[in-house]
Amino acid sequence: MPGPRSYRSDGAEPGFTLIEALVALAILGTAVIGAVGALRGGLRTQAGVDAHITAVALAERRMMELDALPRDSLRVYGGGRSGAFEAPFSDYGWTVRARQVDAGPDGLLEILVRVAWAGGVYDLATTVYRPDPLPRALRSGP
Repeated sequence: MPGPRSYRSDGAEPGFTLIEALVALAILGTAVIGAVGALRGGLRTQAGVDAHITAVALAERRMMELDALPRDSLRVYGGGRSGAFEAPFSDYGWTVRARQVDAGPDGLLEILVRVAWAGGVYDLATTVYRPDPLPRALRSGP
């Protein structure tokens, strides 16, 4: 035998109405959609940050390679050179330019390394001093 039923003072049965349940689901659904959208945006941002960090590391690596070169070897980059990194970084390309600093002494060079990928560009610049190993008077010969 079922127990006695309790009724509200207005005579209605206890519990939620269908409308109340639908409103609660709509509110919950809106909150979940907002949370999923925020998570997606965070993941997209993280992917962009990862690509940028990779570009920074590749630019620094290329700069270290250039820093080890003597002055004569750096002259090849005067007009600019470009290429692509080897796998697994083949989505990234590089451009290098080296030029004599006008206001500086002979041998003061500015080097620019640019790394580009589908999501952006990263530039790394430095100035190095590579004096000519021979004095000017000895370079032209006797």
